[in-house]
Amino acid sequence: MKHFKHLNRFAKYLLKYWKVQAVVTFFGIVTIPMTLLNPYLTKIGIDKAYGHKDMKLFLILVVIGGSAFILNGVITTFTGYLSNYINRNINFDLTLDVFKKLQRVPLSFFSNRTTGEHIYKLHADVRAVGDFICNVTPQLIITIPKLIFLIGLVFSLNFNMALFSILLVPITYIQPFIFGKWMREIQQKTVLKAQGIYAELQEVFSHIHLIKALGKEKEEINKFEENLSKRRELELQNAKVSNIGGFSNSVLGKIVSGLIGLYGGYNVIKGTITLGSLTAIMIYLKQMTGLLKSLGQTYQTIVVNSVSRNRLAELIDQTEEKTAENPIIIDNIRQGIEFKNVGFSYDGKEKVIDDLNFKISKGEKIALIGGSGTGKTTMLSILLGLYEASDGKVSIDGVEISEIEKESFRSKIGIVLQEPFLWNDTIKNNILYGKPKATDEELFNAARITCVDTFIDRFEDKYDSNIGEMACKISEGQKQRIALARAIIHHPQLIILDEALSNVDSETEEKIINNLKEKLKDSIVITVSHRLSTVRKMDKIYFLENKKTVTIGTHEELLAKNAKYRELFVGQL
Repeated sequence: MKHFKHLNRFAKYLLKYWKVQAVVTFFGIVTIPMTLLNPYLTKIGIDKAYGHKDMKLFLILVVIGGSAFILNGVITTFTGYLSNYINRNINFDLTLDVFKKLQRVPLSFFSNRTTGEHIYKLHADVRAVGDFICNVTPQLIITIPKLIFLIGLVFSLNFNMALFSILLVPITYIQPFIFGKWMREIQQKTVLKAQGIYAELQEVFSHIHLIKALGKEKEEINKFEENLSKRRELELQNAKVSNIGGFSNSVLGKIVSGLIGLYGGYNVIKGTITLGSLTAIMIYLKQMTGLLKSLGQTYQTIVVNSVSRNRLAELIDQTEEKTAENPIIIDNIRQGIEFKNVGFSYDGKEKVIDDLNFKISKGEKIALIGGSGTGKTTMLSILLGLYEASDGKVSIDGVEISEIEKESFRSKIGIVLQEPFLWNDTIKNNILYGKPKATDEELFNAARITCVDTFIDRFEDKYDSNIGEMACKISEGQKQRIALARAIIHHPQLIILDEALSNVDSETEEKIINNLKEKLKDSIVITVSHRLSTVRKMDKIYFLENKKTVTIGTHEELLAKNAKYRELFVGQL
């Protein structure tokens, strides 16, 4: 059945703690006779102790029943702690595995999905599946043997009563069968709405500066209220279905109990069964109907929980970033980078770049420029291994990117984007993110190269100053300089600057570029920029005229010979 898909793949998380679960299961089975003892003691008490006015037997029955109750309570408390231990560990393992998977899938996976979806999966879906793993399987292991014991006891007490009761069992499964599918559909809608709210909240708080600047607070409040209302409607709908289902289940249970009681009373009056036996049978049957009801609810849980299981399974089945079977580790970039007949398409139809050919030698400082849509960002993504070229190959020292061990290659790279993406942490820790074990001298050297040291004294705590969420406590230019310090602190052999100095003043920009040329002579620097002041300081310019043509030269050469190049900078000239 489709609702039982993926049960096996998640069961492995419970198998990891099979020893602890075995203890829980063992004691759970041990308590079965204790829960079944009292009804039988009740039968003896009514038929023998009350009937013969035997006080001694009555006291013995009380002591046995009380001892069983206390022992059962102690065991339940102990197994409850162990079950909680398993639950917490499974949730930990599952959350970690889902997060690892999100780190390993290719960049394209995130293109059509929201941050809210990933957060919801890590939180709500993981918890739902974790609770399901911990509760459903162990419950079935204990419930089924207990149900068999109960049926056996009832048959031993009175065959006809037991048979009559068993024939009524199918009635108890009408409710879960009807309401399970209904609740699953509502759960699916609720999950989508909830993760949508997560996504919108993430955007609201990340754009709070813009919202306040434009006076859009009321609009955002209204939008949030509307989304909350829709979620509340779904939750109320779910509650309504659940309550109606619970009521119908209760009515069916009362009908079954009433029919059994009516049949039992008829047999007592006829004298085919004693009052004590009937009392014991009724208690056992109540336990049995409770277990059958529990099994019905378990089926309903399996159906509803399949929403979260399917969502996590879909993520787990995603293809991870491709790695070569025997990847080559690059210790140093000795020669340079080559694009040979490289083409790429996002949709498999229209190519963004097509048949590009060029080389960048070790130590060169180049500017990669071109009009909008010429494929600059795509080229950088292919170079970083975030996307794989559709045609041709990109190689480092003659070794194709796809054959290089990604971690070792990316450790040789420093990258700064126009949006720096800094952490809500200190200036020091943001820089050290590029090399966590760097010495203070390496930190200060990176700060000098990127001119971070020119503004650090403005902060009371210097490098230990917290820059706030989204680096809200510092200017855009300061953000970019800190991001650049982070990129170069480990002396990368390839530095990619994508509009990385767009908010830095011209004087500081010139100092930084001169420092990079002087201090990182052997490193390749690729800068993407629309600022003439940045471009003209590079050794060479790689001008993307269109998706097929790269023209290489100095600023002066291209300015003199290439009309398209002149048009690109005519406003700044």
